[in-house]
Amino acid sequence: MSTTDPLDALRAAISAKSDITPVTASGAPAGTLRSATHLRLSAATTLPKSAPTRLRKAGSSATDPSAQPDGFFMLEAVYLAWSLRDTPGGEYMRQAREHGLPAGGFVSLTERKSIVDWLRRAISALDSIVPLSGALCVVLLFLLPFRLTLRVQKKRVDNAPRLTALLRLSPSACTVCF
Repeated sequence: MSTTDPLDALRAAISAKSDITPVTASGAPAGTLRSATHLRLSAATTLPKSAPTRLRKAGSSATDPSAQPDGFFMLEAVYLAWSLRDTPGGEYMRQAREHGLPAGGFVSLTERKSIVDWLRRAISALDSIVPLSGALCVVLLFLLPFRLTLRVQKKRVDNAPRLTALLRLSPSACTVCF
């Protein structure tokens, strides 16, 4: 059974120009984002606004949003950064507080531009986005004199004899870790 990644679902909704709507648990439109419990990203996708995304908070070393949700921004915070993308900094921060996001719970002004650029697909990768954990491939790179050989394995390999890189693939990012 596959689960919907909140960050990729939001990005897809933005790309499709879907009408993203804050809703209640019953699916009825909420008056405000603060009173909503979910975000309807499309006709087929409604997610809790409190769902952790793969967007890691500054200073966090967390690697799994499911196991360490406090190290990641909630869907609500990323959506708010998107919906207020053209709002001046002071007004953005005021509205984030009015929506009930605590200090450190909303995307900072310095991070907002880069996450908005990623959401609108102006950039393809962002260092603060943790790759999807289910899409993991192991790539073994063997550096030979004057030659580079690349071998892709479909399973995890422990104790690779030379340089081992983990290549994590997702629809939105490609990160190589050494």
